[in-house]
This record gives sequence, structure tokens and C-alpha cells, in this order.
Amino acid sequence: MNTIMEVANLSKSFGGIKAVRDVSFSVNTGTIHAVIGPNGAGKSTLFNLLAGATPADTGRINFNGKDITGFPTHKIAALKIARTFQNLKIAPKMSVLDNIRLGLHTVCKTGLIASLLRTPSVRREERETYEKAEAAAKRLDIHHLLDREAGTLAYGEQRSVEMARALISDPLLLLLDEPAAGLNSRETEDLADRIKGINETGITVLLVEHDMGLVMRISDHVTVLAQGAKLASGTPREVQDNKEVVRIYLGDDE
Repeated sequence: MNTIMEVANLSKSFGGIKAVRDVSFSVNTGTIHAVIGPNGAGKSTLFNLLAGATPADTGRINFNGKDITGFPTHKIAALKIARTFQNLKIAPKMSVLDNIRLGLHTVCKTGLIASLLRTPSVRREERETYEKAEAAAKRLDIHHLLDREAGTLAYGEQRSVEMARALISDPLLLLLDEPAAGLNSRETEDLADRIKGINETGITVLLVEHDMGLVMRISDHVTVLAQGAKLASGTPREVQDNKEVVRIYLGDDE
């Protein structure tokens, strides 16, 4: 199986705190790969390193055979790596449609002058972005909400808007940062089905998640972090059977 992303000896410190310590793992093309760990394990820092939001101190990130270590976020996005955020980031007063269309801001080609003059290329690009936004919304079953203000939606629907915004750019790799945060059990079940559906279209998914039921249900591979370092890696069953992982999550007494 081909590898779409390879992380080698990645480290990041903040002052004297080593948030990520010499972490290495690979993400296989077409899979769902989860990163788990207790609070303070370094998961969010790792995600920010992969997305270009935070520079690594040492180590290497390779995507599709290209060394992308140190690339800023806009260059990461241009390579067709999209992400969502742990803390929901939507524009509440904007429509669902316009929130989703924001996912194309790094690839839109028309400039300010052309936009002001409403040239044919501008109208064509607007039509294309609308069609892509509608298609992304249909994937997540929120196409009937396109005209609504995003801030009026239920929390789970807002999560879907953010995911649709990531999907509109047709990513090769989708980074999901705790997508089940704040969702109830029914919404989490729906989310699991949607992530699997996205993956079945050929998009590789890398997610950080606390909900172990979700992780074990949908993941092909799981990497476990503890205190910034990789503790274990394997299939969901292998991770569930790892005594060190059980100890970290449940304590010394089984």
C-alpha cells in the first residue's frame, strides 16, 4: 500500500515543555488513520505541525513524495491537504453556502479588478464555486441549509459545515481535529458514517479524536501518543490489546 504522508522524528518544544518528542509514523493512502492519547499527549500540537500552523524544531514531514517540512499553511493547502479545527471556526453571520465557499479562497484565480468589473471569468468562477459548495454540502447532507445563517444551526450541523468547507477543495488528505467534540451519541454515529463515506470516495483521513468508540469503529490504523511521544501503533484491535495503552487510559488497576 502506498504511503501518502510520512512523519519522521518530529519534535516541538514550547519553552522547557516538550509537546512532541521524536514522533514517527506513516499514513497509508486511502485509509482512515487515528491519533489518540490522553489530555496533554501532544495530539493538537502534532496536528498543527502537519498543517503548517506551527513549525517543527526537528524532524521531517513528507507528503506524496515531497518534503513539506516548514511549509506555511497556504502552501500546505495548495497541495490538497485540508483540515478542520478542534474549536469550531465558522462565520456565524454568513450563510452556510458562503462559509463552505471560503474553503476555496486559496485557489480562486480572479483578482480584485476583475471582481469589481464582474468579468465573464468572475461569473464563471462564482458558478463553479457554487456548484462545488453544493456538492460538498450534499456529501454531508446539509445542502438544504445552504441559505441559512451558519450561526442559527445546531452545533452538529455547524460541524458539518466546517467539514464541507474542507471538502470543497477536493483534498487528497483530510485532517480532522476532534470532529466529535461536543456531539451527542446520535450525532457521533452520523459523523462516523459520514467520515467513512468521505473515505470511500478516495480521500485519506487523518483524525485526532477522544471518542474511542468512534475511533475503533472507523479507523484502519491507530497511533497512540503519551506525554508527547509515540506509545503504540497498529490496528484498532492491536491497540486495544496493548497493556501500556490500557494502563495509560484506565490506570494501573484493570
